[in-house]
Amino acid sequence: KKHKAVGHKNKKRSLRIVNTSSLAAIEPFSTWSGYCTAKAAMDMFHKVVAVENANDTTVKCLNYAPGPMATKLHSNMLSHVNLDEKIR
Repeated sequence: KKHKAVGHKNKKRSLRIVNTSSLAAIEPFSTWSGYCTAKAAMDMFHKVVAVENANDTTVKCLNYAPGPMATKLHSNMLSHVNLDEKIR
């Protein structure tokens, strides 16, 4: 059985790639090497995908950096005794 696309047959499909970034993508923090590296890699991935698809109006890359968020990760980070003072 073949799957059929839902919607109008002539409708163009579009792709939205969304990333939640962080200050850690551009600022190195002591004891956070893995997290900073992962965030920086995701930011670069989005930049490259945007360049590769610059002429394709069906592909959009959205990269948000919302600022400090009250999450469990953030709470755990703030309680760490070796926390980089730039984060506080």
